[in-house]
Amino acid sequence: MIRTSDLPEVRKARLMAAKERDIASARLQEARSAFNAAVAHANLGDTATARPFAERAAGHPDLATQAKAILERIAKSGSVPTR
Repeated sequence: MIRTSDLPEVRKARLMAAKERDIASARLQEARSAFNAAVAHANLGDTATARPFAERAAGHPDLATQAKAILERIAKSGSVPTR
């Protein structure tokens, strides 16, 4: 929508950059939330629920290392899911 608007090119570029920053910020927040949920469920021993959250968090480059550590912890725990 912004790209096809009649706005001046400089304004379009500014708006596009702002939207891209907003999207990146939202994706990071989503990954952080998934990571936090993974940690909480792993701490409760609910590995079946923790794993998909950790996998989602691992998809973000800023949280990949931490999320992979949680996935390793889940794999080593051999815990029986609580649900």
